[in-house]
Amino acid sequence: MKIRFLLITCFLAILCAAISPAQEFDLILENARIVDGMGNPWYRGDVGIKGDRIAAVGNLHGRAGRRIAINGKVVAPGFIDMMGATSVPLLLDQATALSKLTQGITTMMAGEGHSDAPLIERTMAADLKQSGYRWNSYAEYNKLLEKRGIGLNLVFNIGAAQVRQIVIGDQDRPPTPAELERMKQIVEQAMKDGANGVSTALIYPPGTYAKTAELVEL
Repeated sequence: MKIRFLLITCFLAILCAAISPAQEFDLILENARIVDGMGNPWYRGDVGIKGDRIAAVGNLHGRAGRRIAINGKVVAPGFIDMMGATSVPLLLDQATALSKLTQGITTMMAGEGHSDAPLIERTMAADLKQSGYRWNSYAEYNKLLEKRGIGLNLVFNIGAAQVRQIVIGDQDRPPTPAELERMKQIVEQAMKDGANGVSTALIYPPGTYAKTAELVEL
């Protein structure tokens, strides 16, 4: 751990030393308490931004189109909300992203027992039906989000209960072999469409009806 810390410290020192005084930035965040997200103690410094990238970190004296005095507040990588439940509010009202962004959250994972896709008419919420938006697959949903424009990075899980509701409904029984095969096909297509993984919520029906073997197959 000490060696890792020393290597990171040396790397930052080399990086700072390599910065030319004449280097230009679009923006410099001055006098921040920098938390780099690597488990190190915070340190005081400046953050230089060029375009949409962090170009340098350290004691920066270059010219900048704009300077913001941070005055000892924390500058850190964006936080990840690992249990965002649903991203549909972002589709219906873009301003809802502000509740995340003002907390420093820049990425949200959506999807637990239920998920934003796939959907069929029977599993679509009433307020969503009234909105005029329609989709079945994650591929269709992602296109709607991109067209609408959203203020967060999104990562999706497909909910095991979502798949169960589409194929079996709310019945407390195991799937037949044919139903299980259909459930697996739904998960496979969701992953091809960009879903990150499968998530379960085993204390809520119909997720609580699923047995271990069913989850393993999914």
